[in-house]
Amino acid sequence: RFSSVLFASQKAEVAGSQSLSLMMKPSSVKPAKEVAQVYSNLAAYPVPQSAQLLPQYPFSDAIRTRCVYQVQDLASQKNRTLVKTAVVLPTGDLVDSDPVLRDPTTLWDVYCSGGDHRAVLLKLKAEGSGSDNADKFVVHVYNESRFIKSIDLSEKAKHGAVYGPELGACQWSCNEGHLLYVAEKKQPKNASYFAADAFSEESAGKPGEAKSVGKQYDSVEHFGEQLSEYKRPVLCTLDVDSEVVTVLDDGIPDGVLPTEPCWAPDDAGVVFVGYKELPYQLGVIYCNQRPSAIYYLDFRSGECAVIGHDTRAVSSPRFSPCQTQLVWLQNEPSGPHKQCRRLIWCDWATKDIRFIIDFVNQAGSAGFPGIYADSLPSRCWSSNCRTVVLSSINRSKDCLLAIDVKTKIGELLPLPPDASSAKVLDFHRDWLVVEASAPNVPPFIAAGFIDASKPLTSNIKWTCLTDCFKLNDIAWRVKQHTAKLAHPEFGNQLFESILVWPVGSSKKKDSKKGDEEKPAAITELPLPLIAFPHGGPNTSFTATYMRYVCGLARCGYAVLVINYRGSLGFGKSTVDSLLGGIGERDVSDCIQAVEETLAESASSADNSALPRLDGEKLAAFGGSHGGFLGGHLIGQRPGMFKAAVLRNPVINLATMVGGSDIPDWVYEQSGLPFSHDRLLDAETLALLWSKSPLSHASKVNTPTLVAVGLKDLRVPPQQGRELYRALRARNVPTRLLVCPDDCHPMSSVPVQSSVFVDIVLWFNRHVMGVTEEA
Repeated sequence: RFSSVLFASQKAEVAGSQSLSLMMKPSSVKPAKEVAQVYSNLAAYPVPQSAQLLPQYPFSDAIRTRCVYQVQDLASQKNRTLVKTAVVLPTGDLVDSDPVLRDPTTLWDVYCSGGDHRAVLLKLKAEGSGSDNADKFVVHVYNESRFIKSIDLSEKAKHGAVYGPELGACQWSCNEGHLLYVAEKKQPKNASYFAADAFSEESAGKPGEAKSVGKQYDSVEHFGEQLSEYKRPVLCTLDVDSEVVTVLDDGIPDGVLPTEPCWAPDDAGVVFVGYKELPYQLGVIYCNQRPSAIYYLDFRSGECAVIGHDTRAVSSPRFSPCQTQLVWLQNEPSGPHKQCRRLIWCDWATKDIRFIIDFVNQAGSAGFPGIYADSLPSRCWSSNCRTVVLSSINRSKDCLLAIDVKTKIGELLPLPPDASSAKVLDFHRDWLVVEASAPNVPPFIAAGFIDASKPLTSNIKWTCLTDCFKLNDIAWRVKQHTAKLAHPEFGNQLFESILVWPVGSSKKKDSKKGDEEKPAAITELPLPLIAFPHGGPNTSFTATYMRYVCGLARCGYAVLVINYRGSLGFGKSTVDSLLGGIGERDVSDCIQAVEETLAESASSADNSALPRLDGEKLAAFGGSHGGFLGGHLIGQRPGMFKAAVLRNPVINLATMVGGSDIPDWVYEQSGLPFSHDRLLDAETLALLWSKSPLSHASKVNTPTLVAVGLKDLRVPPQQGRELYRALRARNVPTRLLVCPDDCHPMSSVPVQSSVFVDIVLWFNRHVMGVTEEA
């Protein structure tokens, strides 16, 4: 049951665009230098990484928050992480510190619940390139006023590398004397068969250190794309006073890989997420359906028991402040890689387990679509231990969702001004800190108080902790579509797209919150349109700030980001409806979204809703599964798109299945069951080929730019190379960008910045017919 007030009207909206009919002044296509400047201007906006509510000052009601954000330093081609403290006074006024550079070696920075102690865990890069040169991990401990001690975990020689936030945790115990964290299990020292002391019983290196001869080249299973350093996790505790490290491996069943730990009440044990060890591991990042369970390791009995079901996929165990309740997220352990999730509640004393929020199959155009969240915030409970707050995708928006665990009623919380989407960063003592943005508002951090004595739907008084800017030369709109290609079981489902385009403005392009905008005169210049479906396919483009989209708009292009069927936030059936239909239903939705947008633009006589678009100047752009769709669009509709850019695209399912860390994705999305022992046969190969973009390569006449990261374990780089070779052999203008140090997201500063310029120049040449020199 959900509040009908907030979920009743979820219509397509016009936001941040009161002057939607305005068009950009006619100008020449930007050359490389100006395109680079567009990117530089947008890269200067900080991107929040985290925010944490700090312990309060003694005898003060002021709220302290540590804000961590990142900016791209294009001169050095590196990301810089900045930290500042923002204090909200009881009057509502804000006092903040100057930002300072964060130590780049910081892995964890955590306070104990009472605020008396703080631990900073540093990852110090090893010097040299030898196999024995491992990173060092050092803990710095502070109290309220001074540095106390430094503890070198590496010298303890109890474990390997400490895990970061992807699978790990770092948490003070309730008695504030111990730290709990995840690290790599200590492995025997490798030695060559031909080492001088290879077979000597007295040569194991350090005393008590095991040695493994002839194993240095053995493959070890790991957690896949972007997590290949994580192989065999173990839970560890550090006694801060005695500096003793304890590895908690006794009692945990064989074949269970422990991650995401938290202290149980009274430090009586540890609750954690245990992944099932499989014949070979599958990639975990972007995949919340990996078989796993909630485990409780009881220190008193030494037993390790499953809490709830052991045949599900789970994440984010979170205890209430009163330590009597536990919640977590759960879904099925197969199928789409991201999907609708349940919120599970457990009474810790009785171990009674209930569904608080169940799956939602059909949401329609206005109803609550269910929970779509990768994880719960590390602190998500209200002070009265009754409400859980989390971020969830609701159609084409990131929403703030408050759920009463007693009544099982959820409500959407109001967002900060100028924001169309927001994500929870921290929730403590009923203060909520969020990252907020809109397609024309770069992300900022805001804090607001939730009064538990009042209805949650009442307005939250938000205070911006970082600067809020608005890009006055960019407008946007969410559009709803009803799929023309019906699903045999689920019918004609709803999906959405977000159109972003450049507009004129009488003042500077970027303004701080509160500035009044005066519209510029309307012009009649029609805009080229870029179709931009997301990857996944089980994710969504939400109404948030996207640097590439804003950059393309500032270079004179309208961009249509498309949430085709299979996207999150529209109901479980929408996610499931794409299984077996890739290359058909998703392609149909993308073409329909483009055609309906062009038709609406042409029929809007006064240009009050959409800009004028040039249907003869279309381009396709996408990465991963979005690249898969881009490949299909230019193959199934030859001549429709004047240019395409595909980043790490899925091109040939038949060859991807053996080289990806997610072979199950190929089978499941193609409508086939997956098992670890399944072998390809001729029938399966034929089906995979028929669904692949490469099967249409002989029809492609669209100039195509392909970019791949050589360290991509998700979509092997040879996928893009296959398309490049096929088009080049057919004399289709083609360019291949190879990024040697990047993985699937291709998110390094050098690659992000340089490839953006390449993309715009490619579109300028092949969509607008203007070379860089012009």
